[in-house]
Amino acid sequence: MKERQALGVWIEGDGLGEVVALRLESPQHISFGAVADRSVTVDFAGRRFVTLVETESARWSDFVWNDGKSLYNVYRETIDFGAIESVSVWVQNLPPGQETRCRLGPVKALPLLPATIRNPVLTVNDERIEMPVELTSGSWIEYSGADDCTVYGSRGETLARMKLNAPLTALRAGSNEMRFSCAPGAGLAPRVKVTVFTLGEEL
Repeated sequence: MKERQALGVWIEGDGLGEVVALRLESPQHISFGAVADRSVTVDFAGRRFVTLVETESARWSDFVWNDGKSLYNVYRETIDFGAIESVSVWVQNLPPGQETRCRLGPVKALPLLPATIRNPVLTVNDERIEMPVELTSGSWIEYSGADDCTVYGSRGETLARMKLNAPLTALRAGSNEMRFSCAPGAGLAPRVKVTVFTLGEEL
């Protein structure tokens, strides 16, 4: 799987909210017990083809697995996609007192294609935060205010520090609208994950 690190699978769901995790593991002597889970919430009924790209980085801690694994196996060690020893299917978040039924089709290994986004913009209500930067696959940008904006590479290395003419946006009471956009580019549409934290005095 070294050149095909994504997974694709058909799931026929019942819409009851189960979490189906597909787990990859390498031999113990190579990856020290590391696991790479990809999770799907079955909040849909009927058949759906699901593409799983990123290894789960948070949801493992939400459940009890009884698998003998620790935080180190999930969040520190990494598997070797060139040496996969096992693939297993786990099911969590089963609704109590109800029968659940999910069908899985063949699990396929899919190739990943690199992508680049240019000039990302986060709009909060009517205020735009424009970032004149290019982000390639695996890299990210952390914005904590006009004087605190850092671009990181796929291995966590610092690529650039920037100052933007965009102070942190004050949220309104009640609902707030957020939108993400970037400059159009050629090729496949990139995938982007946006994580937002709120700061301020506790209410």
